[in-house]
Amino acid sequence: MLSFLIPTHNFVCTALVQAVVSQAEALRREEGGHFDFEVIVADDASDDSTTVAANRLLNQLPGTRLVEHQTNRGRALLCNWLIDHARFRHVVLMDADAAVCTPDFVRRYWQARHDAAVVC
Repeated sequence: MLSFLIPTHNFVCTALVQAVVSQAEALRREEGGHFDFEVIVADDASDDSTTVAANRLLNQLPGTRLVEHQTNRGRALLCNWLIDHARFRHVVLMDADAAVCTPDFVRRYWQARHDAAVVC
């Protein structure tokens, strides 16, 4: 079980989240339902209304929720908040401007979860 945690501020991260969800759902099907995931996107008080509106659409994706903070906490506090609110023990902390660049991105993290305390 994996929690994908994405802090963001004034950045639309829909492409990233869609790619993660797509791979995670495919892995769930391949594992016969024995894989679960969540994607939590935490918005650090973005003030760009277009960005906020675009990211709100993330709530429509399976296993995904957007949390909008009203005051800016800063990146470090927001990352700690995300980790504290993750449902699963194994977390993947991602930058909002990252990209899923391989077709087995989710699977590789799933398979590596017991290899070390931290996997990069």
